[in-house]
Amino acid sequence: MLFVLLSLSIMAVDYKNNSLAPVKTALAIIVYPFQQAVHLPQTIVYSLSEFFSTHNSLAKENQFFRKKLEFSSAQQQLFQSLKAENENLRKQLSAKPKNYNKFSLADILSISHGNFKQEAIINMGRDNGIVVGQAVLSFGNIYGQVIKVSPFTSTVIQLTDPHHTIPVYNKRNGHTALATGTGELNLLKLKDVIANADVRVGDVYVSSGFGQLFPANYPVAKVTEVKFEPDDPFLTVKAETFVNYNTSREVLLVWKDSKIIDDSPESVQPSASASDTDVKEKNNNGSS
Repeated sequence: MLFVLLSLSIMAVDYKNNSLAPVKTALAIIVYPFQQAVHLPQTIVYSLSEFFSTHNSLAKENQFFRKKLEFSSAQQQLFQSLKAENENLRKQLSAKPKNYNKFSLADILSISHGNFKQEAIINMGRDNGIVVGQAVLSFGNIYGQVIKVSPFTSTVIQLTDPHHTIPVYNKRNGHTALATGTGELNLLKLKDVIANADVRVGDVYVSSGFGQLFPANYPVAKVTEVKFEPDDPFLTVKAETFVNYNTSREVLLVWKDSKIIDDSPESVQPSASASDTDVKEKNNNGSS
């Protein structure tokens, strides 16, 4: 208060006489810290308000860019997945069978491997045009055939199922045989191979196309063991499938040209490659 009264007095005197200018300057210097002290809380409040406003703005901007980064990352992952799927489809189609005009890549949902059943469930069914008896490939090799169809999924019997048989021939010399599942992973046995047949370890057997179910000349298995028994008119031949049923995750479904065969469910007959009684029962159940 004293400083205020003194300031007023000096201003009154200075109004009439300008001789007190040095005193006025000194007084202003003395009063300045008190003026700053009075305005300090307001300055602090303003600075804090501006700080938190800037902080909130930066936090919102950071959250926006994080969401955008997450979206871009997810989109990139989707593109990579589609790219991989497209590459797999191209690989599958690189060895497409003749007289087939439609192909679809399907994912394997589950696999049943037991001594009496070797099957796979795929993510395509009746709504996708899948029919009982349809051939299934895997990277240019015979995988199996469809035995049961539901609206959205299908059951595929694998070559190694003990109830499945496919007609094949030796690529080296043309001798025919029937490749039957053993119930063991990736292992087939060749039936009806006469004792004097020229069969060697390493021989490749391919699909013969008999029965018009499987496309002809597609790899089925490679001979791993040949045994001859004096009292047996046939050789005991074991062969390993070209398809690795333990690692396969995708299959290629094929439809025959409609000009060659009507592939409606009613026209599909049980193939010689699945002629055993149990498979016929499976086919009947699948078509019902």
